[in-house]
Amino acid sequence: MNAYRQVCPSCRRELELPADSVGRLAKCPACETTFRVGESSSASGQSDLGQSDSGQSDSGQSDSASSAELSPTNPFAKPVEENPMGGTSGPAQPSGQPRSAGDPSVSNPYQPATALPHPVKTVGAIEIVQRPIEDIFSPSWSIFKERWSPLILSTLIIIVAVGVLTLVPFVLLGILANGGNEVLGAAFVLIFMPIALLIGAYTTVGLARVALAVARNEPEPMSQLMPPMNLVVRLIVGGAAMIGATMLLFGVFAALAVALAAITNNEGIAFGVGILGVGVMVILSFLAQWLLWPWVFVVSDGKGTALGSINAAVQISLNNKLTSVIVVVISVVLSMVGSSLCYVGQLVTTPFTLLIFAVGYLVLTNQPVSDPAAYQPPANQPPASPSSHLA
Repeated sequence: MNAYRQVCPSCRRELELPADSVGRLAKCPACETTFRVGESSSASGQSDLGQSDSGQSDSGQSDSASSAELSPTNPFAKPVEENPMGGTSGPAQPSGQPRSAGDPSVSNPYQPATALPHPVKTVGAIEIVQRPIEDIFSPSWSIFKERWSPLILSTLIIIVAVGVLTLVPFVLLGILANGGNEVLGAAFVLIFMPIALLIGAYTTVGLARVALAVARNEPEPMSQLMPPMNLVVRLIVGGAAMIGATMLLFGVFAALAVALAAITNNEGIAFGVGILGVGVMVILSFLAQWLLWPWVFVVSDGKGTALGSINAAVQISLNNKLTSVIVVVISVVLSMVGSSLCYVGQLVTTPFTLLIFAVGYLVLTNQPVSDPAAYQPPANQPPASPSSHLA
C-alpha cells in the first residue's frame, strides 16, 4: 500500500497519510493543527514507497513562509538534535524524504551510546574483553548501595555457620587431649581436615554465587548460598592442583638447599638458598593474587572445568593487567580498613569486596550487569511513526 508523507506546517513533525488523502483535511496528532493534505510546505508530495499509481508528482518547492519560526509552546516543535545517551542524531535530511530504521542519521534514544566491546580473546565459553576500572567500581558501588542486604546477610550466615562447625571439633579435640588420648586426637585431626576443606570450598562458592546473583539482580539471591556440589568439587580439585604445584616448587628449593649444604659444608649457602626460596614464594603469592582473583567466580559461574577455570582466570587478568592490579589493590585496602575497625568493618568491606570481584568478572567477560544507575528506557516505547486523524 502506497503512503503519502507530509510535514505538519506548525510543528514540522513528519506524518504518514493514506495516498488517497490529498485534498482532504487532516489534524496533526502532536500539535492538533488542522491543515489540508497536499498544501503544506517543503516537499510534501513525496511518498514512502515510490509515487502513487495516480501519477502524483512532488507537491512543489519549499514554501519559505511555512518554514518560519517553530511554535515555542509546542513541545514537539523543536526536533531533537542530541541523543539522550550522548550521541548526535547525525546530518539532517530533507523533511519530505522517507527515512528507514537502518538509516545512520536516524537517532534511536533507546540504543546504548557505545556498542559492547569486541572480545580480545575467547577461552571456552568465556569472551574476554578489555575494560577500565571505572566500568567495574562505579556499578559495584551503585549495586551495593541498592542491594546490600543479601550480601551482608549471607556473610553473617556463613560466619555463624563456620564458627559453629569449627568450634565443636576444637572442643572435642581439647577433651581428647586432656584425657590422654593422643592417638585418637591425631586421628580426629586427620578426619577433620578434609571436612574443613569441604566446608571452606562450599561456603566460598556459595558466597561467590550470591555476589553474582546480586550483580545480575536475579530473584532470591540468598538461594545461591547452597551451590551445586559439582562446582564445589571443581574448586577443590583446582585448588589442590595449585597447592601441589606450590609444594613441589618449595620442595625443589628445600632439596637444593640441603644438597648445597652437604656438598660445600657451608650452612651460609644453604641459608641463602632458603632465603631465595622464601622470596620466590612471596613473589609467587603476589602473582597468584593478581592472576587468579577471577578464578573462584569462573568456577562458581560454571564457565570452566577444574583446570580450565584456572587458565581462564589467568587470561582474564593478563588481558586486563592494569585493571586487575587495581582490583586487587582495592580489595587489600578494603580488607585493611575492615580490620582496622576491630574486624567489625569486615561485615561491610568483605561483601563489598566480593561484589567488586563479581562485577569485575562479569564486566571483563562481556556479561551483563544490572547497574541501578544505568539508563533505563521506558517500558512502553513510543511508536515508530505517528498516526494522523483525518477530518
